[in-house]
Amino acid sequence: MPNLSISITRGLMLRSLSKMTLVLVLSTLCSLAFALPAALPDQNGKLGGMQDFSGKPVIVFVTSLTKMADLGDWEEALRQKLPDINTLDIGDIDTSSKFVTGELTKELKKHVPKGVRIYLDDKDIWATEYQLDLGEPCVLIFDAEHNLANKFRGDPSGELLNQVIAAAAKYFPQKPAAAK
Repeated sequence: MPNLSISITRGLMLRSLSKMTLVLVLSTLCSLAFALPAALPDQNGKLGGMQDFSGKPVIVFVTSLTKMADLGDWEEALRQKLPDINTLDIGDIDTSSKFVTGELTKELKKHVPKGVRIYLDDKDIWATEYQLDLGEPCVLIFDAEHNLANKFRGDPSGELLNQVIAAAAKYFPQKPAAAK
């Protein structure tokens, strides 16, 4: 009888160990599936990305090269209400276009204000990872752990702007209304 008891105990332990191993493997696969996109080069060739904002919420603007000016429009509209936002600007480059990355970086250096970094995504990493349609600018809001909290698409105006401000206000302090 003692051998039967040892066999049952051993079987239970092996099943428990198998279940724990399965949970660990699945949790690792889930974290890999939703890993942050790799660092990208900016217009000056310096690498950066979400990793630069460790432990901080971030608003990420992603748009195609043809809508690049909209990044500034979005950021300006949001900073009027939420002056302390952390932002990341991603320019998705259509590699089939007439632009060569070297020419593009020269143009960006001419037109982008000093201190603003536009990260160049020539492999559609962000569009693919977050299933973005870049026909219009996209705004992604990440919490301090860099989990995607909200996703928006469109121009920085009207109801859409109000929705983005409301969603971002959960993570960033809102500018007090001017006294009347």
